[in-house]
Amino acid sequence: MMGCRATPIQRMYKQSRKPLPRCKHDTASNMPTNSNVALHFIGVGGSGMSALALVALSQGYLVSGSDLLRSAQLVQVEAKGAICFAGHSSTNVGSKKSSSSEPLYVPEDVHLTVSVPDAIVASSAVPRTNIEYSFAREAGIPVYNRAQWLTRTSKRKNVVAVAGTHGKTTTASMVAMVLLENDLDITALVGGNVRQFPGGENAIGGSGNFFLIEADEYDGAFLGLSPQIAVITNVEFDHPDLFKCLRDVRVAFKKFTRRIETGGSIVICGDDANSSTFMSKACSSKLEVVTYGFARNNLWRAMNVKSNTGGGTTFTVSRADVKKQDVSISLPGRHNVLNALAAIATASCIRDACDASCAAPSPSQRGCHRMKNLLCFDPVMFTALNNYRGIARRMQFVGFFGSCALYDDYAHHPTAIKAAIGAMREQYPEARVTVLFEPHTFSRTFVMLRSFVAALSEVDRVMVTSVYDARTELSALSSNAISGQDISRCIGSNSLYFDSFQDVVRQLLIESSILDSGKYCEGDIGNEIYEEEAENLPDVLTDNVHSVTLILGAGSSVEISAVLLRALRFAELGTKT
Repeated sequence: MMGCRATPIQRMYKQSRKPLPRCKHDTASNMPTNSNVALHFIGVGGSGMSALALVALSQGYLVSGSDLLRSAQLVQVEAKGAICFAGHSSTNVGSKKSSSSEPLYVPEDVHLTVSVPDAIVASSAVPRTNIEYSFAREAGIPVYNRAQWLTRTSKRKNVVAVAGTHGKTTTASMVAMVLLENDLDITALVGGNVRQFPGGENAIGGSGNFFLIEADEYDGAFLGLSPQIAVITNVEFDHPDLFKCLRDVRVAFKKFTRRIETGGSIVICGDDANSSTFMSKACSSKLEVVTYGFARNNLWRAMNVKSNTGGGTTFTVSRADVKKQDVSISLPGRHNVLNALAAIATASCIRDACDASCAAPSPSQRGCHRMKNLLCFDPVMFTALNNYRGIARRMQFVGFFGSCALYDDYAHHPTAIKAAIGAMREQYPEARVTVLFEPHTFSRTFVMLRSFVAALSEVDRVMVTSVYDARTELSALSSNAISGQDISRCIGSNSLYFDSFQDVVRQLLIESSILDSGKYCEGDIGNEIYEEEAENLPDVLTDNVHSVTLILGAGSSVEISAVLLRALRFAELGTKT
């Protein structure tokens, strides 16, 4: 029987360089990590993919990438030496066909010509009909999803994986800061821009043994990991485009717990009923189980939680109700107290891991001796948490305009929205709270409509925009079935609907009587970003705040807070002239 003939594209690829083994037969030794290996990331502007690209750059790979639009994450990957494209085209992955897609930035020492990559890493949000994905398949280029690439890149590392429906980004970044404070040379991938990471990026490419990652359940990405230490902050129904019900979500997390290495540790929020169901199975699997929360039955417990005048939270942490220590963090809300408590519990597990793995540390394992000697209540750990400056769009204090405090948060699930609003109510009990909310995906909006309405009804005013279609949901469920207007209508008279956030900004300026007075032009409401370092912001003096505006969402709302603050501050100055 005659074999199949190679297509012209396959022949071109074979002539360009020796192909790598397909990912289903993949082992870490099949692909050398050096400057001769080229990777292309489809969807490089996403938080998870950009972090993977940054780590790949630090490991010496030649990196290129593409995404639909320009984003802050894409710009950060470019600045590190990658060639990135706005728009998808087969020419981005070495095809000779013409394309309108142009590189946004090309480093001076990189030739403009893009060669056919040795492998492609594709985001879960990228459809299989994507032109770059299709070209790669036809050319025989190995295509990895996130889980498959994580399996490769975390090979032979001590993996610390922070998972959960909510809170994993903040928790992972807090753990990273504790490890960095102890001089560990870590690799860290976080789903948000960490202010204290070099360049304010969302990843660090280190050479030490510890590989810290925010482990995402979407599309089973966290199933590519084999963690030595796993954290589960909470488990709740989410991603209805992927999971049909809560049971499906729990099954995914159960598979994740089975991937923990024998003799490893699992850190669980004992207050969360769905997470607690994994405790008995973990014990039978001979894993160390460490619990945290507010309830007395947890090993690590937070008590005496209070908002402070600096805009953050103070609480007392205890271990086994024996020793106690006061802790202060810069973030508001009881949910962030749980995140900090998870970081403390995880650091204690890492200390134990250092005891086992760093008996004779190499230069790349510097800090292990310091970490293994870390006491349960070592001042270094609490100093790291006290100095923690947060992540972009995680209860981020953006600034003041007049007596109004502007906050920005990634919350796009009813539970997360309720927690963010609760944090504002605790911090500013007398203030009027306005929420600007952009729903994220039609499927989530449709399935959780009642929960969204219940959560948003707890504030004084809500301004809702159109649904952000993050994954281009090609089904009957679309704007014809559900919209942001449905949420606004169900909330009632204290809610307004707008087609976009730009319309929201315009409405707020009209209410300030600025547009009518000619002090500010509609043309000024653009994409220019007003940047101000956090250390230059004034202290959040709660007594002087009469109202709070809280931006919530995970789509186009990402950069609106800076635009809004700039516009309103400009307007405020205009009224004084």
